[in-house]
Amino acid sequence: MTSSTSPPASAIGEFLAALRRFWLSALITFALVFGLGIIWLARQVPAYSIDATVADKKQSLGLGSGGGLGGLGGAFSLLGVGKAESGVLLLQESVYSAELAERLERRHKLTRLVFAERWNAARQTWDPPSGLVPAVRNALVGGFGVVPKNYVSEEDLRLFLQDIEFRQSDVAPSAYHVRMNYPRAAEGQRILGLVLAEADLMLRERQIADARSRQAYLVQRLRDVEIVDQRSALTQLMSENEMKNLVSNADRNFSIEVMSAPKASERPTSPRYLLVLALLLVAAAATAMLVVWTRGVLAGQPRPAA
Repeated sequence: MTSSTSPPASAIGEFLAALRRFWLSALITFALVFGLGIIWLARQVPAYSIDATVADKKQSLGLGSGGGLGGLGGAFSLLGVGKAESGVLLLQESVYSAELAERLERRHKLTRLVFAERWNAARQTWDPPSGLVPAVRNALVGGFGVVPKNYVSEEDLRLFLQDIEFRQSDVAPSAYHVRMNYPRAAEGQRILGLVLAEADLMLRERQIADARSRQAYLVQRLRDVEIVDQRSALTQLMSENEMKNLVSNADRNFSIEVMSAPKASERPTSPRYLLVLALLLVAAAATAMLVVWTRGVLAGQPRPAA
């Protein structure tokens, strides 16, 4: 009886033979890939997790139910009558907006704090980015006649703000966990607190302006209405609107309740060194195996006749 070797066993045998033959190539490849990964990991700046918890404050951002308005109901629905929105979701939308980035830069020069490693206080200007990647990018961009961007702008701040995470609590649906990663713990706490406070203030100012606009509209409509029920409803809406204006001007948070102020983790949370090292080992081993297999396939091909 003639014994035959199964295809998987044959393939494994061929690979082991290639590995014995090209073990030095495998070792060099493994060391090169793993070494480059270690160099990359060593250049990563450790970052702390900055966490805060805010509670969703349900705000009636409209004017009320609009009852008794009859034919005027449609007009007031366009003004947002009876529309209730989540304060935290409105805050999140504001945090991610270009308007808040512009406001933070105009009022607090926040780019100088967020990107402090780039700001040259002595010369009052931005230093160009350092490192191999920026140098290669600037060389490629410059080759097309485009002037490289070597300064920090409001767009960079907006992109930074968009990395702030809002996650609804599993325990309390009205609570949200807010997280930001930053390389300096104390400055990170200050930045997140400032962002939340400024976004809340921006929402407050919008509500004040909106309330005043609606108040003026209600006053004008009241002059034109003669039906008693409608005049009574408009008067009630004016009273509610004025109350909203007073609430908006109150000295407290407008859209959220801060359950826990921003606090930094005791140790850096990124990069995750053990996970990255494990992935580097897998990647280096896989690359070395690929090199061995490729060399084995090429070595097994017949050479062309002279």
